[in-house]
Amino acid sequence: MLKRMKLSTKLSIAFLVLGLGPFLILGVISFMTTSKTVNTMVFNQLESVRETKKLQIEKLFRDIASDGEQLANYVNNARQAGFSKFSLVQKYKSTGVDDLVSS
Repeated sequence: MLKRMKLSTKLSIAFLVLGLGPFLILGVISFMTTSKTVNTMVFNQLESVRETKKLQIEKLFRDIASDGEQLANYVNNARQAGFSKFSLVQKYKSTGVDDLVSS
């Protein structure tokens, strides 16, 4: 097959192969380098998102704990106020019964 081709055709094919070789090599090297760079950038971005979400979750738990403490204080104050009012009612009831009995 090569014997029947013209010399100009053979030279054109040879120059084409020699010219495309470096482009293919550069393309493969560029692809590998770009792939590694993109993987590194994506990994760094995911780490950043992970850290942000971690801080948001920690803040959420701190807020929930603070809300729980405030609720406990409110319930304790309400309970104490209820007991003091209950003792006043008991005092007035016993005073009222004593007044009724003594009259």
